[in-house]
Formats: sequence, C-alpha cells, structure tokens
Amino acid sequence: MDGGGWASSSPRRPGTARIGSARSRVSDRGSWGQILRTGRTPSERLQWFSWSSQQSQESLIPLSALPKALRPRFLHARAHDAQKAAPGICSATGVARADAVSTGLLARRGRVLTVALVVVVATVLAAGPRPAGAAQDNHRIGEYRVHLKLLHLVDTTRATPANGSYPGSSERSLPTLLFLPRRSAGNDEQFPLVVFSPGYGSIPEDYESLLEQWASAGYVVAALNFPLSSEYAPGGTTLIDVKNQPGDVTFVIEKLISLDHAHGDPVTNLLDTSRVAVAGHSLGGVTTLALTANTCCRSLGRLIKAAVVLSAYDYQFEGSGSYFPTDGYHPPTLEVSGTADPTSPLADTEATYSQTQRPKYQALMLGAPHVDFGEPWGQVIDRTVVAFFNAYLAGTGSRAAILHASNVPGVSKGRFN
Repeated sequence: MDGGGWASSSPRRPGTARIGSARSRVSDRGSWGQILRTGRTPSERLQWFSWSSQQSQESLIPLSALPKALRPRFLHARAHDAQKAAPGICSATGVARADAVSTGLLARRGRVLTVALVVVVATVLAAGPRPAGAAQDNHRIGEYRVHLKLLHLVDTTRATPANGSYPGSSERSLPTLLFLPRRSAGNDEQFPLVVFSPGYGSIPEDYESLLEQWASAGYVVAALNFPLSSEYAPGGTTLIDVKNQPGDVTFVIEKLISLDHAHGDPVTNLLDTSRVAVAGHSLGGVTTLALTANTCCRSLGRLIKAAVVLSAYDYQFEGSGSYFPTDGYHPPTLEVSGTADPTSPLADTEATYSQTQRPKYQALMLGAPHVDFGEPWGQVIDRTVVAFFNAYLAGTGSRAAILHASNVPGVSKGRFN
C-alpha cells in the first residue's frame, strides 16, 4: 500500500516515494475470527458468507468481524460473486442499492425479498479487542463509546471507468464504514455528520484510530472506500477516477441523510442533518478541497458547514475547475500539514492555505511526515479537529479552543485568519 502517498502530474509534483502507513495491524474482531482463520481462499469465504446470508436474517454474519485485510477484498468481489450465486436476481432500481452481505438478497423465514433498497449492516463494538497499533486509545477525547457499521451503497446513476484488467462498471460501488456514537437507552440525541475521504492507496480501516476519536466526541463519521483509488481497487490503484470522487462523497452524504428519515435503517433518527462536514487525508484531502473550494464540485453549497483537509493541496486533477473562487459560499476550513511531508510539501500546503477563503485555520505538525497520526502529533491532531468541529458543527466550541489545541510547544503551531 502506498500509505496515502500519491503521484501528481501537476507542475507541483509531490513525488511518489513510499512512506509510512496509518494502518493498524490486522486484527480479528468478534466471535467469527476463529472461523475465518481457515485455509479457505477469499472466494470460498465469500461463497460461504453468501450461502449463510440466504438462510435467515438471523444468520447474517457480521462483516466487521472479518480481518481488516480481508474486508475490502470481500466488498470489491461482492458484485462478481453475487452474479454467480444468483444471476438476474441481484438487480435493484432507483438511485442507490445497498446490498445484503454479498448477494443483494435478504432471506426471512425462507422467503427471498428483492427490493429497491436493502440496507444490511455489519456491526462490531469498538469496545472489543483492539489492535496493538492503536496507540491513541488511552486518550479518548469524548464520552461516547463507539460502534462500527459497514454499509454498502451503490450509485446506479454513475459509472466506474475501465482500469487495467478491470472492464469498468455501469455503477459505482461505495462501501462505507460508519463510526457511530452509542446513545444511552432512551436517549434520542442526534449527532452531526462528518464524511471522510481516505488517501491514495488507503482504505477506511487505515484511519480507524483517528476516526474513532472524532466519533467519541459526538460525531457520526462515515468513511468511504473509493472504487479505484483504494488499496484493493480492481485493476490496481489509480488516479484516473479522482474526478469522480467528489460526486461519490456527495452521493453518500445525500444517501445517509435520506436513510436518517427511513424506518429501521442504521442511522435512522441518529443524524442532525443540518450539521454536515467533510474531511479527507492526502488524495482524500484533494477530494475535500474540490467539494468546498473548486468550481467543479460545489453542488452541496451551504449544506457543508465545515471542512478538514489533512496533508493535501490544490491538486489539479482531470476535470478540475478553478480553485478558490471569490464568489459564493465558503465553509470554515481547517488545514493540517506536516512540515517534513515529502508528498504534500510545506510550500504547496502553505500556498493552498494562503488562497483558502476565510474563516480558515492552519495546524502545522512540526517535523511530521505525510502519513503519521501517531505520537507526538496524534493527540494534537485529534484535539484540534474535534475543537474545530465543536466550534463549527456542534456550536459548543470557540476559536480560542481551536488555537489552544493546535499550539503545543515543540510539536505543533496553529493560526487563524
């Protein structure tokens, strides 16, 4: 995996060197770990999961119990296995389809139901066994316990281009990992939504420690797995699809908002849909900038209340418009950069910050490379981002709190303009 690094064809070329990884080690979570540690190939595991999903609703196996390294392979192979297992049945209509395990079928009491939108989620408590690499667990910011749900959304209105050996698809598969604050019994509290875009060659699980911190502070965090820039992209990880990623984020935001109002879905009545933010790291940060500061992709307008850009600059991708137009709405933006980042050099991130419309904040991690949410920078990033969300999403924070969190002698330097 490239660990979030990405190559650029722009005049400001950030380089292609492999650098560190934000990934925690592979961890089997949940009671199915022992079953999965077998000699079966991923394909056999997929077939086994597909078979189980058709027996009864109660026999659905939690996908988040899969080892982390297997989850993306499982999701990317879902459509192929579904067509082999049930050709012609796995067809849904409408704007989106969320599929039950790998077949798109929900079986209950022996009767198979085919519907336009089937949402089946895989749940695992974050309080379960933790990866040894999750160094930030001992300073959980918020008061909420966090549980995870894996939601598979498919946008049937936009295509995925061909990529190497991959012939392409007429739709876009968007597995989305949800980090959900756990409400106490009888509590109908609603939470702001943050949609996170991973970097080039990365998957949502790579950022699990970071995103759990945000969710513990009272934010629903949804992390996308992009079709072609992720680690397990069919045909190989590529930049050719970057122009479509802002549309992916837009789709997921709109779909989650619609699910918030649907009975029995994973985020029903959980979201404060008037408070939405976008965030991203590296190439995901470029996606975030495109959504909030590029004429190509600002369709969500005032729905976006805040933006967080981690280790990224105003990269000119194919289909890009103009960055930083002076007209229109500009959400408050926090930009976090490492001063020793070889992939998104400080000169480039500084130039981006200078052009970003106000209000804006910058947090420089002194001596930090491109991918490093560990110490000594991890706690600073966690607390700075949460302070920013508190101010501009929850309405409970302040500019002073953001600056206090981002200014740690010898570790970081923050400023506001």
